[in-house]
Amino acid sequence: MGSTLMATTSVLLCTALAAVISSTYSIKKPLKDTIYGAHGEMMVALKYVTLLMLFLFSFICYSLSIRFTNQVNFLINCTSDGIVTAEYVAEILERGVLLCTVGNSQ
Repeated sequence: MGSTLMATTSVLLCTALAAVISSTYSIKKPLKDTIYGAHGEMMVALKYVTLLMLFLFSFICYSLSIRFTNQVNFLINCTSDGIVTAEYVAEILERGVLLCTVGNSQ
């Protein structure tokens, strides 16, 4: 549930950041004072695009984490015919937890 909330939040932030990047209105003027470092047009655009890429990467990590967690939920309820082993299910669960951790670190 936390991954779903964080994925939704990162998409919302990506949308807001894309709106600020493409804005031609005076919304950028108050934001210029909060940006550290160089204030040239190219550098500000590069900073916004970098931040946008980080949020998109975080969204992908959260989405894959949700996918792996759902797959583990289905595989736990499968009968053990030898096709689905406990080690395989544990490996998929570890992937989901790792992706959630990577998404949180962004």
